[in-house]
Amino acid sequence: VGVRFPDNVATIRTPTVQLYLEWNGSVSARNAQDGIERDNSGGHVAYLSPGAQWVVLPQLLMEASVQIPVVQDHNGTQPDFGVRPAVGVRLLFF
Repeated sequence: VGVRFPDNVATIRTPTVQLYLEWNGSVSARNAQDGIERDNSGGHVAYLSPGAQWVVLPQLLMEASVQIPVVQDHNGTQPDFGVRPAVGVRLLFF
């Protein structure tokens, strides 16, 4: 789900701010050592991830988001995942 300001954009190089909300996650199989599956490995986690993208210049985009774990189902005893922030910069060369 996303919202863009302004909502009418001519090209991907038009200066905009986009706010978005994602649902994402990961699934891991159990690890094995010497052919034996480890009880305390694998499982899945789901994140709710709010973020923002800002097209600063026609060739420069900055972005930031945070993944907040909302579902965690580990196999066996494992530490829980915490909040995971991310920031990035993209440069368009063409």
